[in-house]
Amino acid sequence: MKRYSTMVDSYDDKFGSGMYAANGYSLYLSQSTILRCIEEICKRQSVHMPITIADFGTADGRTSLNLLNNAITTIQEMSGAAKPVMIYHEDQATNDFNLLYRVIEATLMIELGLSNVQLYPLPIHGNYNMKRYSTMVDSYDDKFGSGMYAANGYSLYLSQSTILRCIEEICKRQSVHMPITIADFGTADGRTSLNLLNNAITTIQEMSGAAKPVMIYHEDQATNDFNLLYRVIEGTEDEGQDRLKLSSSVFQAAIGRSMYEECLPNNSVDLAFSSIVVHNLSRRPCRIEGGTLSCDGNEKEKALIKEQSAKDWERFVYLRGKELSPGGYLVVLNCGVDKTGKNLHPISGGMPRLGKLLNTMLQDGLITQEEFLDANFDVDIYRTEEDHSRPFTHGGMAKQLGLELVSVRSFINTLQHPTFDIVDKDAAAKAEYAERVVAGIKPWFYHVIYNGLSEKRPHEERKQLTDLYFDRMRAFAYDNHAGGTEIPLVETVVRKRL
Repeated sequence: MKRYSTMVDSYDDKFGSGMYAANGYSLYLSQSTILRCIEEICKRQSVHMPITIADFGTADGRTSLNLLNNAITTIQEMSGAAKPVMIYHEDQATNDFNLLYRVIEATLMIELGLSNVQLYPLPIHGNYNMKRYSTMVDSYDDKFGSGMYAANGYSLYLSQSTILRCIEEICKRQSVHMPITIADFGTADGRTSLNLLNNAITTIQEMSGAAKPVMIYHEDQATNDFNLLYRVIEGTEDEGQDRLKLSSSVFQAAIGRSMYEECLPNNSVDLAFSSIVVHNLSRRPCRIEGGTLSCDGNEKEKALIKEQSAKDWERFVYLRGKELSPGGYLVVLNCGVDKTGKNLHPISGGMPRLGKLLNTMLQDGLITQEEFLDANFDVDIYRTEEDHSRPFTHGGMAKQLGLELVSVRSFINTLQHPTFDIVDKDAAAKAEYAERVVAGIKPWFYHVIYNGLSEKRPHEERKQLTDLYFDRMRAFAYDNHAGGTEIPLVETVVRKRL
């Protein structure tokens, strides 16, 4: 339901009340017609081909929810539970897609473990994390952004030439009439991949013509801020920033689902890419007793995290491999470990400093021991080139899918900022340096501290304590202002054989 739908206070029968009774009930008067159409499609279609359903003017999804569930049931009764189903929810870009995802997550059949059912909110275009905590970054001051954007967005552009070469190879072998499908996994708010996607669109149209169909999927967890994503796509969020080059031949949709699940039908994606995302684990294998990050763990904890990391990486490659079309490419740029063993170094003292700063709040009696232990960040022990190569060198599912490792390389991305090179900083330079350090950590670490604090605390108190943590980080960076931020990265390129 559009924004004004929230004026309806009750939803008290199977069709709803108020606008729901007008809209939802009316839709159900056509249910038998719609289901007969579904039956006819099932009769003529191969059980391996996906059925695609589009709900136009979906609003918050409530009015079509039961109908879609009935359609899914009909399809699976006639064609089997493995029959792929794609559902698009379409509405204008200003629709409340966050509300739509809450409706979908709460009740739709996808929650019952039907992994072959995908749902895609799709806004109207004229002619879909940064996650919720990303909005804590206030500035976006250059073409790659500031803070996390400089770390994440700029790093992605270090793989731009690789991604565009893959696009060129796909264009060379593909008919100009066939659509090229691109999927951005872990898209966040879409800022970091916006220019890259526009460059990809330009490359495709230069090689295959302006009429070449292009389909772009933005994937992130269902709790991602998709409303913000659509404002970025539309070019209304940041003054002076371009919008995504959508047109009568370029389309876009968002997927609110974990990257450790099937997100798209088999053999449907030409290019999948992901930047600074796959170091996040699918689950927490243990609680780190001595800090907040995997580097703070003891040997037993590190072994459990490393085991989970290996499983998650293999699963991610396997799932993306199933989705790739023959001849398609997967490009993953990830935080990792370079050949010398160097790890991420966002602040003096490296990653362990983050846990030590939180420990000072524990020692000062500001947080409890349980809160300290609950502030664990679900990341892995950053992977080496060998770790990234293992699914392809040890047999297994990747080879069964026809996946081949094209390349894997590690390198250091040293972030640039005027204050990083000043040896004898004055007070102003120290303050600016400290702000830059905090801006590079706060967007991806704020939620770790906030969510670790007891839910019994009022929101405002949790916010104040989290802000205090970053105040202490800022003060530490002010006093320890030597050097800059180094990010060891590993780029992995995979191809699915024709």
